Amino acid sequence: MKYLIVSFLLLNTQYCLSQNVGIGTVSPSEKLDVNGHVNIAGSVKLKGNAGRPGEVLQVGADGNQNWAAVSANYKNRVEYFLPGTFTVPAGVRELMIEAVGSGGGGAKGGGGGGGGDAIAVVKVAPGTIISFTVSDLTQGAETETGNGTTNNGSSVTGTGINISGRSGSGAFGQGVGSGGDARALGDSLIYAKTLVGGTGQLTTEFYGQYTSTQFVTMRYYGNGGACPYNPIAISHGSFLSYNTETLANIKLVFGTRASTTYSSGAGGAGGNTSSGRWGFSGNGGLVAISW
Repeated sequence: MKYLIVSFLLLNTQYCLSQNVGIGTVSPSEKLDVNGHVNIAGSVKLKGNAGRPGEVLQVGADGNQNWAAVSANYKNRVEYFLPGTFTVPAGVRELMIEAVGSGGGGAKGGGGGGGGDAIAVVKVAPGTIISFTVSDLTQGAETETGNGTTNNGSSVTGTGINISGRSGSGAFGQGVGSGGDARALGDSLIYAKTLVGGTGQLTTEFYGQYTSTQFVTMRYYGNGGACPYNPIAISHGSFLSYNTETLANIKLVFGTRASTTYSSGAGGAGGNTSSGRWGFSGNGGLVAISW
């Protein structure tokens, strides 16, 4: 009898090993088929390999799964500074999209805010058309009591996609612009990161002695707020010092507008310019698509 029981167990084990096992299903189609949620306390391994930091599971061109860095998928990139559309290329089912808002214009009170930055990885279908708008540059204040302008942000929309980086607000006569925020919404999102632009710097004023009888005022017009996309591309405010008795300029250094090169989103700095404006322009926005 003992031998019969052992033989039965061995045969039954071999039978089970040759069959698919189902949890929550009576018709498993794989060696292990789970119908429901799975909670794993340890690591997920692929052929004994748990991957390295920064890597994700992907399906390669050969159709097999493997561990790969996220950036390895995105070897192609296009950048847009004007509104338009993008058609998903053949064979592409995933995009990385970035939308950056423009920076706010500067004013006497200080710098404009930096634009917000939204980065998202989305699922797409080949041939799908994605629409986008790109925020134009802003203008600084035209008068001493005027405001810097604030533009609409940059946005990308499509099926299950709603991504936007809002523009930083313009500074005004007695205050600075705040940074624009960002958002990434939609059913097609795989991953999203949103970054808020920097706040402009406030204009400050100091007083000092020039001679035994003369005093000076020194005014530092605030810098523009930085954009997360390019945080070093801020604009610098003017510096002005003058004699408080005669109001003659002792030193005047004009500020600079947000960089006219590839540096979207830096806010415009406050301060006088040679053209008579009281603020500088914030740089325009950007939309970038990678695959």
